[in-house]
Amino acid sequence: MVIKMAFKKYWLLIIITVTLVTVQAIISLYLPDLMSKIVDKGITRGDVDYIWSIGGKMLLVSLISVLAAVIASYTSSIVSMGLGRDLRNSVF
Repeated sequence: MVIKMAFKKYWLLIIITVTLVTVQAIISLYLPDLMSKIVDKGITRGDVDYIWSIGGKMLLVSLISVLAAVIASYTSSIVSMGLGRDLRNSVF
């Protein structure tokens, strides 16, 4: 009963949190690919402009990951505090 009520009340925040955690996981898998491009195409060819370009992409992707982590932490804390409050109210 409480779980159904909580899901109805917090469904949007739950979906946002899961989406942001998925974004973080994808980014974590994408960063090594960018690093391998720097090594394979930038360092071996001595292309400094390419290294800067991919390095900038890595920085941007890392900032997106940090932003996703902060927002996911915030939304998950809202859901957990609200669920705890609702559970206490239904028990007592």
